[in-house]
Amino acid sequence: RACACLGRWDEAVEGAQKALSVAEEFSDNSLISFVAWNLSIAYTWKSDLARAIEYGELAVRKAPTHADKAWAQRSLGWALCRAGKHKKGIELLVNVLPSFSAAHLLSSETDLLCFLGEGYCLAADDYNAKKTLEKGLEIASRCGARYYIGFANRLLGEMSLRNEPFRATTHFQRSIAILE
Repeated sequence: RACACLGRWDEAVEGAQKALSVAEEFSDNSLISFVAWNLSIAYTWKSDLARAIEYGELAVRKAPTHADKAWAQRSLGWALCRAGKHKKGIELLVNVLPSFSAAHLLSSETDLLCFLGEGYCLAADDYNAKKTLEKGLEIASRCGARYYIGFANRLLGEMSLRNEPFRATTHFQRSIAILE
């Protein structure tokens, strides 16, 4: 996951494929699901959306617990949004948000809110995108989740280009500064 967040997608995929082999060797469905949803995220960042969806679906199928399934649906939902299947992707993300919120899984809630915000942005639902990204940004700032502070600001900048171009530069500068 760290390699995926750093943009080293081939390394992320290579490491995850090795982990998936071990998980399958031991028939550990929880680990298979965990590795598969991380592969889905790496492939989503890499823009190989067919594979991102394939691994997201594998993660959901293999998920033995509610938590495993929620994490799997989060990555699958994001991949679907990026693949242009906004309605289905947003639906998955919205459905798992209460689980993360209720469990106080702030790190998982933060990235889910960023993924959901991007889904709304891609679906041109700027109202929900802004509201969702601002909530994700607030949680990320409170927790010191710098990566997602940068992620949310980038998306807010992209959205601002459509509606309030004078605000876009500020969001992009914040994103670049924190991600550097």
